[in-house]
Order: sequence, then structure tokens, then C-alpha cells
Amino acid sequence: IYNDTQLYAFLLGASAITIQIVLLREFMAVFYGNELCVGLFLAGWMLWIAGGSWAGNFLKKFDLTGGKFLALQLLTFALALVSVLAIKLVRILLHVPYGEFISFSDLVIFSIFILAIPCFLLGFQFFLLARSFALQKSLSGNPSAFVYILESLGSVVASVAISLLLLRWFTNIQCLLILAVLGSFAIAIPGRIRWGYFVGFFLVILLASPLPRKIESSFMQIYWHSVDKTMHPLAWKNSRYGELVVLDWGGENIFYANSLKQTVLPDKIGSQTLASLVMNEHPDPKFVLLIEGG
Repeated sequence: IYNDTQLYAFLLGASAITIQIVLLREFMAVFYGNELCVGLFLAGWMLWIAGGSWAGNFLKKFDLTGGKFLALQLLTFALALVSVLAIKLVRILLHVPYGEFISFSDLVIFSIFILAIPCFLLGFQFFLLARSFALQKSLSGNPSAFVYILESLGSVVASVAISLLLLRWFTNIQCLLILAVLGSFAIAIPGRIRWGYFVGFFLVILLASPLPRKIESSFMQIYWHSVDKTMHPLAWKNSRYGELVVLDWGGENIFYANSLKQTVLPDKIGSQTLASLVMNEHPDPKFVLLIEGG
């Protein structure tokens, strides 16, 4: 039997996986694609989700009626946006000297605090939904299992949409806004929560404006200036494989991927050496296309 609680559980999974993907991509971008941060990130994620679920026990009278779930979802997305921007300020917040790599100990400390912001609320919503299922007489069985199944379904749908579609054309912040728009309308329509329409239309206007891109560009400038004040981003893009940036550094154009230097553009001497090596290894090199930087 369909009810609002089932929709909320589905949307919780979609919002959780969206926030997880976006934050993990931002972590990978500033911590040099280091795979250690993936395990640390997921451990911190589960820790704070569990903390939020546990905290729900102390609010016995709190329910999800009257648009409260939508309010919690929007607050979670807003805090996730704060986390995204804070990650770009990591070198400033941790007082990392110019040119120095961010240490693993700094990564541990930073991730603990930055993940607490959205994850606690996600865990709290999971508990409230489980309690809501438990109060429904038409359902039998473990209420947490109902939430988990529907949440997992939402996670699958959203992760496929983000990985295969949204990341081709939109930035990380824009992906957060798109899911917030869809969530607002999805809750407003069946639940007759009128203010959800106003929020949804406002977010659509914000998404269509150049403001999200300008904000990300500004924080991108701040991040690279915290590495070296003479670094100036010329162009950047969030690809499916990481954050790609072309910097003007002392008159040279340098290509970076996830904060790691890939090549100078153009690198005539290095490219000639690489081309000679690769072409001599192939029996028919005239059919080989070698792109600068490898």
C-alpha cells in the first residue's frame, strides 16, 4: 500500500547517495585522488549516520508530518553545500603551508568534522522513518528493513542518474541542487505541501542562473591560491573521473587532475621524448594518435 512514508524512504536514499558521491568527489579532488581517503570517508560516513539514528531515540514526540521531512531534506542539502565549500577551504582551515601536501592526520581530523554536518541529519531521518513504519498497522515485520529496502532502491536510481548522466553536464553543486528540486516537487505534489512548490521553483531559478558556477569558480580560485598565490585557474571541469584544472603558474599553463600535476601545456621537449619512446614501441606508428601529456 503506497503512502508518504514509502516515498520519503526512497527520497532519503536518493539524497544520501547524491551527497555521498558529491562529497567523496570533492575529497578526492583536494586529497590528490588518494584511495586512503575513500575508506576513511566511508568509515566516518557510517559513524555519523549511526550517531544520527541513535540521537533520534531522544526525540520521541518528533514526527514527519506537516512538511517536516521536506524541511529536514532541504536542511541536509544546505549543510551538504556548506561541506562542499568548506572542503575547498581545507588548506586555509588546517593552516597548511604554501606548496605543502596535506597530511593523512589532517585528512582524518578534517573528515571527522566535515562529515558530521550532513550525515547526522541523514541518520536522524532514517530513525524517524523506521519509527513511522513501526506505527503503521498495515505493515508487519522489521520497520528498519522496510526503510532500508526503499532507501537502497532510491540510492540505486540516483547513483545511476548521477554517474551516467548528470556528471556529464553539471558540476557537483548543480547535482545537489537538481536532487533538491526533484525532492521538493516529489514531496509537494502528493503531500499537498504548498510551500514545497515555492522552494522547488526558487531552486529551479537558482539552478538556471550562473550563480552556482560562479560560486564554485570563486572557491576554486581560493583553493589554488592557498596552494600558491601565483596560481590562477584558467579553466576547470568536474569530469566523471575527477576535477580537471588548467592553471596559469608563472606564465606557464599547467594541467592538473585531482590537485596533481599532469603536464605543462605545451611541453614540447617532454612531448617529443615521450612520442619517440611510444612510437618506436609500435610496429605501425602512423595509426597511433598520441595526445600531449600522455
